[in-house]
Amino acid sequence: MALKSELERRKRSERKEMEELREELASMHTLYQYRTYSVDSSESSTDEGSGGGGAGDRGGDEGEERSEEQPAATTSSKKEGRDREEEVEELTKILADQIRENGELEETRLELCQKIQVERAACVALRVEIRVEQERRKLERARREALAAVHQQMKAEEENLIEP
Repeated sequence: MALKSELERRKRSERKEMEELREELASMHTLYQYRTYSVDSSESSTDEGSGGGGAGDRGGDEGEERSEEQPAATTSSKKEGRDREEEVEELTKILADQIRENGELEETRLELCQKIQVERAACVALRVEIRVEQERRKLERARREALAAVHQQMKAEEENLIEP
């Protein structure tokens, strides 16, 4: 009876570990997709092969007996677990670097947007100054033309007064 309960406990812990590994694999796969924007077909086929319905998923005592008879498989799975942990750590570092770089780029973008806004305001101010100067010159020209017209009219009237 104690042996049966021990086997049941092991079975539950193995299933729990398998589920955790599946979740970890799914998160690594997602991180990989974000990094490369595409999934290599050979990797996805290996993910499908290792993720669905192996001998460990069938339940029953047969799979548990095999795992007890083959300690090399446990060592191999521990090594794979360490490899996965290292890959997760590496992907986590890459993600952290990308997030940091994204933050820096966002800061730079904001600074550039502020500079652009300042330059736009300067351009608007210059356009206003140019328009004011153009209007001033236009008025000055019109004033000169009016003075010249008045001057000519006065000269013509003077000539008319002198001639009789």
